[in-house]
Amino acid sequence: MGSMSIAARPPNLSSLPEVLLYRAANTPDALSHDVRNTRLTWSSLLDGALRAANVFRDRGVRQGDFCAVVLPTSPDFLFAFFGAQLIGAAPVAINPKFTPAQVRRRVDD
Repeated sequence: MGSMSIAARPPNLSSLPEVLLYRAANTPDALSHDVRNTRLTWSSLLDGALRAANVFRDRGVRQGDFCAVVLPTSPDFLFAFFGAQLIGAAPVAINPKFTPAQVRRRVDD
C-alpha cells in the first residue's frame, strides 16, 4: 500500500462530476488528461466543463435530457462530456465520422 493515510483518502465518489469537482478542489494543478498533446489539469477541465454546461443550459438542455456529443477526441469533447453531466444531462458520444443515417439510428435509439 502507499503512504496515503486513511484520513487523506478521498470520500466515496459516485459520479464523474463528483470526481471532477473533488479533484479540481483538491488537486487543481494535477494532470487530468493528455489529449492529442494538450495537457489538461483538473482545474482546466472543470473550467472548460463549466463553460460547456452554460452553453448547454442556454440551448435548453436540462437535467435528465440526453445530450449528443459529436466531437473528435479532443479537449472540447471532454469539456462537453463533463459539462453535460454537470447539469444532470446524460452525454451520448457519437462518432463524428458517422454518416447521417448512422447518427439518426444512434439518436433514435
